[in-house]
Amino acid sequence: MTALAPRKSLLASPMMDFLLVVGILVLATVTWRGAVAYFKICLHREAVPWPAQVQVSDTAEDSFRNLSLPTRIGPYRRFEEYGVLNIDPYTKEPKKGKVPDGEKIIEPDMLEVLGMGTSLDQANVKNRISNWYVSRTYQDPREPVNSPYRFWRLDVTFYTGGLDTVPHIPEVCGQAGGMDVSKSESIFVPAPTDAPKEWQGGAEKQLTWRKVLMTNPRDLQQAMVFYIFSLNGQPENDREAVRVKLMDPRLKYCYFAKIEINPRAPVSDADLLERKAREFIQACLPVVLKELPTSQDVEKLRSAVP
Repeated sequence: MTALAPRKSLLASPMMDFLLVVGILVLATVTWRGAVAYFKICLHREAVPWPAQVQVSDTAEDSFRNLSLPTRIGPYRRFEEYGVLNIDPYTKEPKKGKVPDGEKIIEPDMLEVLGMGTSLDQANVKNRISNWYVSRTYQDPREPVNSPYRFWRLDVTFYTGGLDTVPHIPEVCGQAGGMDVSKSESIFVPAPTDAPKEWQGGAEKQLTWRKVLMTNPRDLQQAMVFYIFSLNGQPENDREAVRVKLMDPRLKYCYFAKIEINPRAPVSDADLLERKAREFIQACLPVVLKELPTSQDVEKLRSAVP
């Protein structure tokens, strides 16, 4: 007598396995969508447009450079001569470019290092939502010609709509260029009274900047750099704090900018240099902030999202 084959349980069938997987996926999808809606998680970051007066170059040989930042800021003015500050380090001959020595055009390969000039950026210049930069040397005519405090660099980099990890800070770039970082610390600088309210320092009337002291191991000359961030219109001085806030999944619209200044000359008197730097900060910060979206601009975008 032939024995009957045991019946397969439906629960052990391939069809049931398939249905179980489908059910898990459906449940996960519904749960994820619910979490996205409930916690207002943003799956895509949107760029914050520049203020109306901002102009950025979109020519092939000079892309993503801010053109609207004033060349005169209080007593400081952009250095307008050619081949005076820019000297070839090998031939020692003057280097005359397309713009005055007080204006720097960043080449495409370096723009790529800075995270600018991508195809998305190129498409967004005309839409006023690309990344941009400005790199200037201003001179203080009140200082003697040979004064180490006569020439000041101002660099502003603006990033919007991405998840950049904020890699380009003096501590990192200085070391990459062969410098030793001797000190990196927070300092308090009186806030300009004509800056937006978020930048007036609250009750303390001071802003926290980062001061970095670097030493060249070849000749032991020192350089001092000062910088601060604007994150969606709010001041920040700590790179890690900016990175953490940029990763906030609830943040739909975002931008950050780094404002950096330093004298062209090596450090000779650190205390006097810091005092002169504070004067330059007081003059240039309100002007730079006009080139950046305010926290109110970002809030309007956020409030308009259904």
